[in-house]
Amino acid sequence: MRKNKKNNHELLEKVERLIEEPPQEAEPPQEVEPPKPEKKKPTAVRERALITYIALLFTVAFVLVLLSFLAQQRDISQLNENASSALSRAEKLQDENRELIEDNQTLRQQLQEAQDRQEELSQAAQEAESERAQAQEAQASLQGELDGVKAAKENQMKAYELLLQAQRALDEERTEDFQKSMTELAALADSLDTQGKALYQELLAATAVSPEE
Repeated sequence: MRKNKKNNHELLEKVERLIEEPPQEAEPPQEVEPPKPEKKKPTAVRERALITYIALLFTVAFVLVLLSFLAQQRDISQLNENASSALSRAEKLQDENRELIEDNQTLRQQLQEAQDRQEELSQAAQEAESERAQAQEAQASLQGELDGVKAAKENQMKAYELLLQAQRALDEERTEDFQKSMTELAALADSLDTQGKALYQELLAATAVSPEE
């Protein structure tokens, strides 16, 4: 565009020089002749030619400027379309980035909740294991107590059987059986209740037999 303006400017300067340049005078004839009247017709034709030339130059310059303007407008329109497309893509990428950030935050929250739940389950499992161990200990203790009670009950029943056997042997005067029952009863005498112990002592006193004999 600058080159076209420069060429137009040079053409205008040439036209101005042609207009300002005076017409060349013809060489004087050798014989002195009276001056002839100037012909105006060639000057008018020349002026019309100059005007036509200038108008043509202005028209060409206008067309060049118009074409340059249209080309610039097309370039500007293309730039605007590119800018609009780039802006649209940037907005789309921004929306996608925002969605990814939200999804990431959601996944992080779900992961944290899962970790918290896992810790709660692990703690509950530890508590359950501790309770199970305590229950096993309590069960073992109860079983031991039950076994002790059962053994004490069996010893008590055995002691009463021996006490009855000794009483019968004494009544029937079976001394050997009496002594045997009393000897076995000596080890189980603590299992007897108060009445049983009193009867045991009566049997000992009545026969004057010690448990060791």
